[in-house]
Order: sequence, then structure tokens, then C-alpha cells
Amino acid sequence: MGAKSFRSYYYSVFFFHQGDAEFSVGTNQYTIKKGSIATIGAGLPYKWINQRELIFDVVIFSEDIFKHTFDNFFYSLDYFCPDIFNVFDTEQAKYDELTVLLDTLKFFRLKPTPIPGVLQALLMLLHEAFVHRYKNYTRALTGKESFVATFRALLAKHFMNHKNVSFYASEMNITPKYLSEILLSETGWTAKKWIGYHLGVEAKTLLSYSKKPIKEVAYQLGYEDISHFTKAFKNWTGETPGEFRIQVY
Repeated sequence: MGAKSFRSYYYSVFFFHQGDAEFSVGTNQYTIKKGSIATIGAGLPYKWINQRELIFDVVIFSEDIFKHTFDNFFYSLDYFCPDIFNVFDTEQAKYDELTVLLDTLKFFRLKPTPIPGVLQALLMLLHEAFVHRYKNYTRALTGKESFVATFRALLAKHFMNHKNVSFYASEMNITPKYLSEILLSETGWTAKKWIGYHLGVEAKTLLSYSKKPIKEVAYQLGYEDISHFTKAFKNWTGETPGEFRIQVY
């Protein structure tokens, strides 16, 4: 528990060129080795547990870089979600292709005009590698899948302050009922369960990586009444915050 946890509200992609390490994203722990890639969505905490002779590059950006160019295409990229494989390995040939684009980004780092295009190419190539590694096929998003991607992007930004399904439905110009129907058919979870999942991950992270009193953690997540937080946490995880923290420590 001595290692320091980091959190950035930017998107990050790590390319590990040498060495090995233990690395956690949220509450999931991964083993890093040469050729590993780590993808961290905005707001997700990460932590170095051990590292040995590690050499890596990291690309850090916000969605604003694509605001006037490629819209929000990267909201459909699974690897920035908190419930996915945030660290994965690639074949050497694919890793070499990615590092060519990485070197191109470095070359243009002082010339902002070409950066969005190069970064999009890098992220899409990374998406191909991710899909090949975990799904073995590529395809365009359907209409309903686009709704899911939009919802999850909104959720990643707003779950700390907005816990009602109606907020997300309003942002997407659909009814709460229709939003939950789409999510249930496409993901197996309702909107309410997705919101609870994100809050549960955040709550477990705060309880694991800090020694803040449970009451303070509850307040940080928007719960002024600790009993309401305890009830919600038990719904998310099956145990109380106190029971969870005892296991961690």
C-alpha cells in the first residue's frame, strides 16, 4: 500500500519498450513487460507497484484536441473504459507500426496542426491491435452501439455529480426508459447499473488507496448521509465499505 496512486483527467497511452513492472488501473492489477501497452481513460487512477529497468513513452491528451476535427470518435474506443483490459500485449510487428506513429507525434510535438490527424491514426491502429487481441474481428458500430459509446463517455465525465438516469437521457435527447432498454440489450446492464458500477469502482479505489474516513469518501462521492452511501455501496459490491476496507488493509 506504500506506492503512490496517480489520477489524471486526461487520456493516457503508455508504450513499454523495456523492463517489467506490476501496474494497476482502478482496482485491477496487471503485469507489464516489453511490448505492453496501457490505456487509461480520463479520471481513472493508476499506480506503479513494482518496476525494474522500465523504459516507456506516454501520450497524454484531452478530447478537446478532436473538437473541431474528428468529433468524438474515440468515445467508441473500448480500451479507455474502466471495465476493460487496460493493459494488453501486441505482436512485435504491430508494436513496431505503433511506434512509427509515436515517433511521428514526437517529431510534430511543436507543430500543433498535424497532431490531431497523427494521434487519430495512432488510436485507430491501437484499436485494431486491441480488437485483434481480444475480439478477433473488426466492425463499425451499429446505431445502438453508438448510443452505448456516447452514454459511457458521458458517464465517465459526469458520474461523480450526476447519479440519475434522466440526466444522461436528457443529454442524449432520448427517454430514460429507451436509454436503459438500449443498454440492457447491448450490454446486459441497465443505465442505473452502469452508474452504480462506476460509483462502485471509484468508491473502492478511494477506500483502497487512501486512508480517508468512510464518511469523507461518501461525501466526496456526493453522499451527505453515510447510511445512504453504505446502502449504495453494498448494492454495488455485496459488502459494506467497512468490510471492504478491512480486506484491503
